[in-house]
Amino acid sequence: MILRKVAAIDVGSNAVRLLITRINMQPDCSLKLKKELLLRVPLRLGEDTFSKGEISENLENRLIMVMKSFLNLIKVYQVDIYQAYATAAIREAKNRDEILLHVKQKTTINLTIINVSMKVMLQICCKQIKIISMWMLAGVVRKLS
Repeated sequence: MILRKVAAIDVGSNAVRLLITRINMQPDCSLKLKKELLLRVPLRLGEDTFSKGEISENLENRLIMVMKSFLNLIKVYQVDIYQAYATAAIREAKNRDEILLHVKQKTTINLTIINVSMKVMLQICCKQIKIISMWMLAGVVRKLS
């Protein structure tokens, strides 16, 4: 039985990823995650941040286009809940607040910036349960409870 469809958007230094997962209830009442879509769009935000200190207007516009596309896919797949995360490329950019505001205004997506320790903790948990992309879902699954 399908309980929920959840999605996670990961805005990283080299790419932006969308993971859509179906959470199924098994006969023994355990939960099983079934990946429906994993999409990666190369967008080198880190090149700007780590060389110039900020993200260029061109890359910001491309990020917004990607986010709009991901939002459309979230609607097509009838996702119940989603969360979007950003890591170092946006976290370290001088114009991070402006980028976050523009993404919110133009897409309605709230990007949550996570720090290195949060990312590492989520990745370690994933390795332990052998679900590589689970760290992208951590915040989404938390919201289901």
